[in-house]
Amino acid sequence: MEGSWSGGAQDVCGHSGLAAGDIDGDGQVELVVVTTGGAVKVFEHDGTPKWTSPTYMLHCSTSPGIADFDGDGSPEVFAGSVLLDADGNERGVGPHGNGFRISLAADIDEDGQQELVVGNAAYDGLGGVEWFNMESDGIPGVADFAGDSKPEIVVSAAGTVRLQDNQGVVLWSSMVPGGGGGAPTIADYDGDGEPETGVAGSEFYVVFDTDGSLMWQAPISETESATGSIVYDFEGDGIADVIHADENRVWVFSGVDGAVKLEFAGHGSATQLESPAVADVDGDGQVEIVFGNNQFYDPAAPKGISVIGDEALSWRPGRKIWNQFAYSITNVADDGTIPAMPVHNWTAHNNYRSGDDSRPTAPPRRTSCSRRRSANTSARTPRCSYGSTSATPAPRR
Repeated sequence: MEGSWSGGAQDVCGHSGLAAGDIDGDGQVELVVVTTGGAVKVFEHDGTPKWTSPTYMLHCSTSPGIADFDGDGSPEVFAGSVLLDADGNERGVGPHGNGFRISLAADIDEDGQQELVVGNAAYDGLGGVEWFNMESDGIPGVADFAGDSKPEIVVSAAGTVRLQDNQGVVLWSSMVPGGGGGAPTIADYDGDGEPETGVAGSEFYVVFDTDGSLMWQAPISETESATGSIVYDFEGDGIADVIHADENRVWVFSGVDGAVKLEFAGHGSATQLESPAVADVDGDGQVEIVFGNNQFYDPAAPKGISVIGDEALSWRPGRKIWNQFAYSITNVADDGTIPAMPVHNWTAHNNYRSGDDSRPTAPPRRTSCSRRRSANTSARTPRCSYGSTSATPAPRR
């Protein structure tokens, strides 16, 4: 998809998440959003409205997704606990949780068909209940924590993070220091070969070890306390660096101990449930960090979308796509098509909300960060050393 267009006067909620994928097999990516009235709306790649669902009273900040639940080659659209076919017809609505507005699709029982997973339940592709564990709803993520090639479900809910097996049985639960907690991001944060979980809370970004014990916490500025995060191994050393955009900074933390690798001040947002993304947006063979801005708290903050990259071009190459909030590497192909039955991400990559789709290429390196004044502006421009790497806003192309 090339070019740009505006969704103005289309009743798109400004807090809505967005999902992108080819839902109708025409070779073009469609865009899925939530309206201010709580319906699901789909646009063609050129901005032409395609269809709008009936109103389901979805929360305005719901993040929709795309997946092929029955494996027939025709993807479905989901938002919370609502399931729709590629034409916007209702397939079903789950009666329990909605994933705190960010549900996901995964074949958690490995029967060849994906389930719609929320914090306290799993639904089949028609909204039927496969299990309900009577816990509080929350935002889910999926990975293999037991090392048996079977998926477990991490849930961030009401100031806690808990691990459930694929039938909803709670295996452990931990409190988030300072309270709150956004979408769980799962990756090997410390290079030990095991998955850990990171969440952005009200006061700290927090990482929990595989067994739920606290690994580290780093201070952030959050009022909404439900903002997302992602991870990427910029250096190829097998250690996932955390990328988080809070109300006035974009941070990159070392996955090992939370040391600050990048602090970018050119950002402002009221946050809600948003999250940055990482992708090679300009085709230069290096990933960039993409994040949104608004002036809700600070009228001097930037507006719209910002992209920052490494001026030394030493960040590791990555994909050119990050298609939805509930992103795992295998849920979408590079051309935006949706696999009929994706490879289980927990066996192929064992991460969630991570952009790392290849093996490490370098040994671990310590990093340091400094700030200096740009020659062309009074603003302070962050520069962060990743071995030979320094980060600055990417040039416009």
